[in-house]
Amino acid sequence: MAAQIQDFWAWFQSVEITLRNLTAEDPLWADLTQRVRSLGAGGWEIGPAIASEARFMFAISPRGDREKLELCRWIVSQAPALPQWEFCPAKPRKLWRRRFRWSSRQIDIDASGWRFAVYRYDDGQCEVVLIGDVLEKLAPREQEKVLVFVLESELGEAQCIEKLCGFEIERAPSKEDEENSMPITDLFGAVSDTVLNS
Repeated sequence: MAAQIQDFWAWFQSVEITLRNLTAEDPLWADLTQRVRSLGAGGWEIGPAIASEARFMFAISPRGDREKLELCRWIVSQAPALPQWEFCPAKPRKLWRRRFRWSSRQIDIDASGWRFAVYRYDDGQCEVVLIGDVLEKLAPREQEKVLVFVLESELGEAQCIEKLCGFEIERAPSKEDEENSMPITDLFGAVSDTVLNS
């Protein structure tokens, strides 16, 4: 496996200039996907760098799998030092406006006003509850997918895997639920502090 990881990074280094402007129509997209999956990871993401002075970010995604997160960390630990790139073992949290279009139906979703309740447990894990029927136009299964996307975007994929033991939507919240809720802008801090405050 170590040799396979080295081969992957050697290939990445050989095509990294092209990867900077990769589009789904480029044959390199499918090639990269196949190479990442052959390492045992779930997926990948390329975007602007967030945590460094590099210009580009490449994340290898465990796709929500805790065991694969450790594998992704190992893979990223072997990455070459490329000044233009930062490498992540999971999709990082986004710097975003919390507005997006969902699915091929291009449904506009504005999560900027969403509120959440966070329930902490003794083991340092927490459960996150979205307050309100804010996704009523979508089927329940689709609502769950949107919530996962928002949580990963807001918290980062690794934090979702390591700190969340559950999530749900409270479609008919009580007055107490609403009073105990927080805006989405406070969610990262609340979940990040879970281990420290438990």
